[in-house]
Amino acid sequence: THTHTYTRMHACMVVGYGTSSEERVLCSLELLRCILVKATGSVWKQVAASLPPLGHCVSVLLGLLGERRGKLVWAAALETLLALSQLDSNFPSLWITGSQSVVDGCGHMAQESECRKAFVSFLPGIATGLSLFMNTESLAGQRVLMLALLCWARYVCLVFDDRVLPTEESCDKEGDDEAFRQTPKNLEQSKKNLSVLVANVGSLVGHEGWKVRKTLVLWSFSILKYCTKSLSTCLPNLLELLVTMKADSYPQVSESSQEALSVCSALLAKEESHQWLALLEERLHTLASALPRLLRQQDEARKTATLQLFVGFLEVMGPKITSLLHSHAHLCRIIQALLQTLEMDFSGLYLETLKNTQLEEKVESFDVTLHFRHFTSEKIRNLLFLTCQLLGFYGPCPLLVDHLLGVFGSSAHQRPECALLLTHVFVGMSGVGMVREEKLQGQTEGDQLLFLLEEVASVFTEPVHWDIRVKEDRRTVLLSCLMLGAIREGVRVVGVAVRDVLQTLLCPLMAKLGSQNLHISLSALRTLREVWLGCGLPSLSRMVSDNCDYLLSAVSLWLMDPSQMSVGLSVCRGVVQYGDASVLPPLRDCLCEVLLCLDLQQGPVEEVWSLLDSLSVALLRWTPQDSPLPPPSFPSPNPTPPSPSLQDGGGGEEESTSAAGKRHHCSLEEVRSFFLDYHRKKQKMADATDDCFLEEEEEEGSHRDPRQENTETSPSSPCHQTAVDIMQRCTHFLSSPSPSLRIVVLDALRCCLLALAPPQGCQDSLPQGCQDSLPQGCQDS
Repeated sequence: THTHTYTRMHACMVVGYGTSSEERVLCSLELLRCILVKATGSVWKQVAASLPPLGHCVSVLLGLLGERRGKLVWAAALETLLALSQLDSNFPSLWITGSQSVVDGCGHMAQESECRKAFVSFLPGIATGLSLFMNTESLAGQRVLMLALLCWARYVCLVFDDRVLPTEESCDKEGDDEAFRQTPKNLEQSKKNLSVLVANVGSLVGHEGWKVRKTLVLWSFSILKYCTKSLSTCLPNLLELLVTMKADSYPQVSESSQEALSVCSALLAKEESHQWLALLEERLHTLASALPRLLRQQDEARKTATLQLFVGFLEVMGPKITSLLHSHAHLCRIIQALLQTLEMDFSGLYLETLKNTQLEEKVESFDVTLHFRHFTSEKIRNLLFLTCQLLGFYGPCPLLVDHLLGVFGSSAHQRPECALLLTHVFVGMSGVGMVREEKLQGQTEGDQLLFLLEEVASVFTEPVHWDIRVKEDRRTVLLSCLMLGAIREGVRVVGVAVRDVLQTLLCPLMAKLGSQNLHISLSALRTLREVWLGCGLPSLSRMVSDNCDYLLSAVSLWLMDPSQMSVGLSVCRGVVQYGDASVLPPLRDCLCEVLLCLDLQQGPVEEVWSLLDSLSVALLRWTPQDSPLPPPSFPSPNPTPPSPSLQDGGGGEEESTSAAGKRHHCSLEEVRSFFLDYHRKKQKMADATDDCFLEEEEEEGSHRDPRQENTETSPSSPCHQTAVDIMQRCTHFLSSPSPSLRIVVLDALRCCLLALAPPQGCQDSLPQGCQDSLPQGCQDS
């Protein structure tokens, strides 16, 4: 019978232990394993009933692991030890979601209760012996270490399974000795010892064999799944192992770890007991407290591991993070840890002045380069951003935004970090790259997000934060870019609902768009792109044209206030740069106010000329170059002959018509000759006497061409008149002591000339001072 065979084999192992050859030991172990695998229920009852022989058999198997024998003996001893627990070493237990697990055994569920009772007293020795073996023989081979991990997990899960935890009442009914019973007192003592052993076994996380690391994932997952209540003190260490191995270089290990963490997160969401959640919250709070110090002192590899652990805890907690953040102490600690970690270095920001060009072609490739004080690795930066996104994805969004805005208003030193943190909280709210497990009801969530965007925009656009004019302050420039980035992500989250806050956002964003700093203008353009896409408009030009009256009304009000004049000029500059020709007629009133301020020397002169320079570039863009303005009519250099009399015949009419045609098609050379001849005659007339001068004037007046009565320029277009108004102001600032101002004035003059003087030329429209200041080549053209 199997009972007789088991007894004989056990006696054989006892007699030959220590002196038997390796071949004999292998044969004995293999035979014993086969008997245990094929044993029936009656055999298992006898084995469980005879504790002294069973204990001696376990001691012999653990003794073989302690001897300096070959890997084959170690593997055979571990396989036999697994078979002794009713578990075959070849079962497919490496799959996390498989139908079979470490606890399920090989179908001997009827005898599992007796097996559990039998190994309660032997568990401390088995766990300690296997842990010692794995630490001392880490080079024993992948198969040996895999069997050792499976054996350790099997016996621990067999005894500490949450489904069969004993109670005081159940223990009182049993009459066995307390040392051999599974009592709460014994389990509590074993739990403390196992916490130390778990940390020792976890040192295999750095083993070079990927199969060992994958088995370590199964080892951690089995204890987390089946011993949640009984081994709660070990849970943080086990989760750290899974989180660490999620970033493993081998996909087999990282995928298994990710799958295990997903299952653990689902189990935590369904867990009614708050013990596990309390332990995770405490561990997360401790890690957040030490995070700034660790990132200042550790090397890049350890910083990455620490942040991966932090991210892993957030992913495991999932929606349960809300209960943690509702605690004011936990919320302040986590937010302050992230703000201190994201402390920026502003010395590396390159400031560039914006030229008078449209920036649509640069907006796709533009991004503000951020430099941080405590790290340089892009991987660390991405992990920190992911941490903020997870808080926005799982956490209470209104609470996070309200707290961050409070820190933004109270701490001027941490405003850039708060804006950056808010940006990625909004990214997390959008759920990009994530699958939201619990969604709010559709319209309620949209209303809430719109309210959060309005709150953020109202705080950011306060004049003390928004209307800053420090050109060379890198910190200020970066703060503006980060605030615009936070608003941009908020607009992206709310989508089409941005139409409800368009009037609130448009003027502040247009003020930043009209900034002379390239970084600020491009950041504003990226934000406005999300706005016009959310509103369903095809382009920024269309949005500016549709809202031109509203924008220019606000500009007029700002121009009346000297403290807000810079804001009005920036908004007007943005309208000019990105609007089309339809904005020019309503812009004329604002332009008159700007020119009046310039004439009266009120307001910032350089900003006014920056606006006029942008306007001159826009005029050049709005003027159709293929159909230039009609040239003005010039008087003929010769006096007009009297009309032919009737005596001259009919040929006079033809000659008159022909002469009129020639005068109409005069060339530039003829115009130039006319002005030279006119200048010589004027000099001669100045030398003549007054009487002769009067006589000549009367004589010339009698022969004057009636068409000379109106030598004024024909009615001009708004572009024409605007260019003339700008050039009339150029004469007063061409001699300015400021080189930068002179460059801006000359650039505005050049663009106005190009807008007014197509190839045919319109030189008569220039003010006299501008004509005299032009080079000879410009005068000739």
